[in-house]
Amino acid sequence: MIAMPNILLFQILLPLFAPLTDLLMIVSIFTGNGAKIMYYYLAFMLVDLVVAAIAFNINKTPYKKLIHFLPQRLVYRQLMYFILYKSIRKAIKGELSHWGVLKRSGNVVVNT
Repeated sequence: MIAMPNILLFQILLPLFAPLTDLLMIVSIFTGNGAKIMYYYLAFMLVDLVVAAIAFNINKTPYKKLIHFLPQRLVYRQLMYFILYKSIRKAIKGELSHWGVLKRSGNVVVNT
């Protein structure tokens, strides 16, 4: 019961509104308030990058993999928002999700 509120807040409710913040940032750029918003966005990205670097240091992961940070923030997040919205829509409609059917052939070749 401790994890459920955490999941509800940080993996469902906040990500539901995250695309709205991205949209508001884009709108603010075109309405003349972009400079103010951009400073906050860049500060957020810098803090996020520093925290990622600390995590890489703790896990002894090479820092060169931090190059994936920017595409992850700009592309992967949007993909995850899409999946979240699709999942919530299915849950509201009461549709079940299935893993699909795997055809088993029984023919396994082991290379030695």
